[in-house]
Amino acid sequence: MRWIKFRHNQILLAVMILMTVLLVRLFDLTVVEGSEWSKEAESISIKRVYSSAPRGEILDRYGRLLAGNRPSFTVFFSEGNLKNDEINRQALELANLLERNGDTINDNLPIIRNADGSFYYTYQKVIEEWLESQAMPVNYTAEDAFNEIRARNGIDEGLDRFEAQSELQTIYSIYPPISVKNMKFLQELEKESFLGRYYLDYELTA
Repeated sequence: MRWIKFRHNQILLAVMILMTVLLVRLFDLTVVEGSEWSKEAESISIKRVYSSAPRGEILDRYGRLLAGNRPSFTVFFSEGNLKNDEINRQALELANLLERNGDTINDNLPIIRNADGSFYYTYQKVIEEWLESQAMPVNYTAEDAFNEIRARNGIDEGLDRFEAQSELQTIYSIYPPISVKNMKFLQELEKESFLGRYYLDYELTA
């Protein structure tokens, strides 16, 4: 045991003891108590409750309500480390609970499922409905539709698209949902904006 008398050996021994203690504690936290700590972390990941004081009601001279209060709440869903199946299951349970409570769910996801199981963007449906209302084929592009409107209203073919748009608006009060700058339907631009927020390819199907 003469080696223990040397100072650097004493330091080395102390470090080895500390490392052993840390490894034992790490094993205890990750393996023995790992599942308990994981559940605890999930339960406290996000927990916010906001309570605002109600605004006063406005009554007329006869005591009838003119302006009242309607409480509203927002639910933020934190996925944490959950898998997609679990996220979908919990989201469905929450939606069913809200509906049973008589609440209205505002679903702003611009994707709808057909009866045959296929999916499509609501943007495309809006475009097709507008084309049908204008007695145009639903496969018309924005440029096709704009040229058709020009022809129907006798817009001079010598005018460029910006001049033609100005004439349609100022003379005929026609405002087609088309961006002549990009020569795209406005709904197409909204779709690109939606996909861009999630860094997805603009050509990605629903």
